[in-house]
Amino acid sequence: MHISGKIPQTLINTKSIIQEEQEDYMVLDKLGGSLQDALKKLIGAGRIDERIVDEVVKDIQRALLQADVNVKLVMSLSQKIKQRSLKEEPPKGMNPREH
Repeated sequence: MHISGKIPQTLINTKSIIQEEQEDYMVLDKLGGSLQDALKKLIGAGRIDERIVDEVVKDIQRALLQADVNVKLVMSLSQKIKQRSLKEEPPKGMNPREH
């Protein structure tokens, strides 16, 4: 059997798949870190008001857009976060911070 100097296509494809998966993992890892940072900002706030919600939503938008999430989905999610956090009443027995 003669082995030529060429790399078999299946190995090239496998290497490409592994590189793509590593890149996807790095994007997801960065997204997770960015979202955690945004939530830490919310948790660290003494009072949750419109200013802090807007700030956190912008951080979440930035993180999602950097991860190539669909813009329409990002905007829809942003509106839902704002609406629930600012307008929705918490269930009985739960304070606004827990909600």
